[in-house]
Amino acid sequence: MSIKSIAKKAFSAYARSKTAGTTGYGTTRPMRNRPIRHRPLKRGRSLETQLASKAARAIRKAI
Repeated sequence: MSIKSIAKKAFSAYARSKTAGTTGYGTTRPMRNRPIRHRPLKRGRSLETQLASKAARAIRKAI
């Protein structure tokens, strides 16, 4: 494979990743400099936080 063909393949793959990127809204619309997430974005409260606040409430109620 020549350097030219390798470069062309790499560029087309790069262009494809830029155009058909899933944005934060889940639709496939072109988006530049999209954040690439490897782990899902955490929304809401974690289990530890929930348990901690529950314990704090229980203590406040007891006082």
